Amino acid sequence: MRSMIILAVLATSSAVLLAQSTPIKMGLWEKKMVTTGGTGAPTTMTAKSCINPEAWQEMVDNLSKQHEGCTTNTVKNAHGYTYSGSCTFPHGGTMVMNGTLTIQDAEHIVAESHSTTTNNGQKRQMDSHSMSSFLGADCGTIKPGEPEIEK
Repeated sequence: MRSMIILAVLATSSAVLLAQSTPIKMGLWEKKMVTTGGTGAPTTMTAKSCINPEAWQEMVDNLSKQHEGCTTNTVKNAHGYTYSGSCTFPHGGTMVMNGTLTIQDAEHIVAESHSTTTNNGQKRQMDSHSMSSFLGADCGTIKPGEPEIEK
């Protein structure tokens, strides 16, 4: 369930980024995300991704498809986007989410999100904060569409 929530938050964050022509540099990016909620200590994840024009277009095409059971609303503002959405999962659970994505400049992005998942009458809240930074034009061994994820 937790991985589904993280995937939904990441997909929504990425979808709002990809909805317009790219305001960011192409090349190697690093995203550091801290997720809190549920039980236990906060979870930290670091991922490096290679973004080139072809990978960018592929992500735009894939993320513009409708996702079964979900509705989202994205609003562009002066510095990025705000979004909200809800999903109904096949097993009967639901999720409501909202967040912001701020493009500080062509090399820095900050995202915040909050989600509440209800499953079998139990509510669980999750919050995430991420910082993405452009590392350089050379992606090294990281291939577009194949992020390197560390936990």
